[in-house]
Amino acid sequence: MIGNVLVETNRPTDRLVGAPARRLVMQAQDFYRLASSIHEADDLLQRNVKTSYSKLRQEMVRRELAHVPVGRLRDITGGRLRLGLLENAGFGTVADVLDASPSRLQAIQGVGASTATQVIAAARQAATAAKDGFRLRIDLDPRNPRSTALLDAVRQYEPAGAVISPLRDDVAKVADGLSRSLPLAGRGASRLRMLFSGSKKKKAAREALAYLQGLAEWSEATGFQGRLVAADSALAHSQAAATDVWKDFERRSADYYSLLGEVVNLKLDVHAAEGFLPGDIVKAVHEQELDDSLRRVSLRGYQSFGARFALVQRRVILGDEMGLGKTIEAIAAIAHLKALGQTHFLVVCPASVLVNWTREVVARSRLRAYRLHGTERTTNLKAWLKY
Repeated sequence: MIGNVLVETNRPTDRLVGAPARRLVMQAQDFYRLASSIHEADDLLQRNVKTSYSKLRQEMVRRELAHVPVGRLRDITGGRLRLGLLENAGFGTVADVLDASPSRLQAIQGVGASTATQVIAAARQAATAAKDGFRLRIDLDPRNPRSTALLDAVRQYEPAGAVISPLRDDVAKVADGLSRSLPLAGRGASRLRMLFSGSKKKKAAREALAYLQGLAEWSEATGFQGRLVAADSALAHSQAAATDVWKDFERRSADYYSLLGEVVNLKLDVHAAEGFLPGDIVKAVHEQELDDSLRRVSLRGYQSFGARFALVQRRVILGDEMGLGKTIEAIAAIAHLKALGQTHFLVVCPASVLVNWTREVVARSRLRAYRLHGTERTTNLKAWLKY
């Protein structure tokens, strides 16, 4: 089974011995190398994103703890710790405690081994709580090497996210199936080996060859191998300078957050994503269908909810932080209405973001955008009305 497709063949496999089997095995080996290469590249790109995210999270959590007074550790221990000695010795924050060794704490007059152990344990507990409650927000700071590394890792992952995502499950299953079938099918490539093989090994070889034959037929019928070649080509992307990454992030921050969310758990609060709305409204929003036939971009969960919320409520205000995709949510709602037969939509916005809106409509949907501004506004208005 590959995805939802049963790999089988109606052709007799008894004749797949010797030269025919060798040709089939060689084709399958090329297929396996391609599938494995893409699977490994995809895995490497995802691991790079996860590693970069983990390092940035660690840095940002430590930065947060550097502003938490050491006195907060009393709350964690129910007030049992006496922290005055540490504060007098210059330990002002939880980060200071985390950076210290037990021996360093015990060097403070009046601090014993038990107190040092409890203080460090409380600091680690505070660090774990900060890590668990971490919510990523990337500041526009090109001087931060960890933020730059994360953005670059996400940018490099983007071709995989766009091209490999629809193939990911099948690629993994193909690579796994071929890794198990090829060694068994190799026996059938030699008539002599088959002649002197036991019945069980012959049966295993024939079943493996049948699998390879069925996979080849399935791949040809679905164009799967062609899509793998296209995916492999998309992965051969060029490196971009760090400054270009930051410029791209400033222009497409919503895309970066969306791609990052495909790889790591950004721990978006579901209730917050749903605006803490009453249950009946949430139910209506979840039941609202969203036509994506005229849309060129996939939506994160909260973006899909926002677009469907606008469709259900009709008159709404979408409020969220900058860079999380409110423009995309609006375009998704417009594209849905256009797919249902409605024709004209008006976006009223400051002139400073007019270029961005025009670009986003064209890039994110199959809709046309007319600028009703400047010297060409009359001409464009007539064209829009006729559209």
